[in-house]
Amino acid sequence: MPDDLLSIGALSRAGGLPVTALRFYDAAGVLRPSHVDPATGYRWYTSTQVHTARLVASLRQAGLPVSDLVTVLAAPREARAVLARHRRRLEEDLVAARTHLDAAEDLLARPGRCTVAAAGRVAAVGAGGRAGGAAAAGAG
Repeated sequence: MPDDLLSIGALSRAGGLPVTALRFYDAAGVLRPSHVDPATGYRWYTSTQVHTARLVASLRQAGLPVSDLVTVLAAPREARAVLARHRRRLEEDLVAARTHLDAAEDLLARPGRCTVAAAGRVAAVGAGGRAGGAAAAGAG
């Protein structure tokens, strides 16, 4: 085993990924350790893997799915296209979220139209309780 290997904890700190994430990425084939101790199962990484860990952390923080992350790491020439697709998805999601927030603000601006009278709430809760009680009584 080479002397310049980093422990999983050291890579975690240097790469910005929790140890649990590094274990997950090992199992998923995204970021495999350079060496695994056969006796203990302890994972060791090279210093060059710090760059990959930082890239993984950055892309995951941006919400890139693991399947796309695998593509970016396995085929760097496709990375720009994958990232452009993800950026479009994020922008579309933002447009949809803004639409929903605008609708919620409109509803809040007209509170009389989105409230239920207290008597109606009590009747609805009371009816639900009686229906359950009647069903339970009939089952016995």
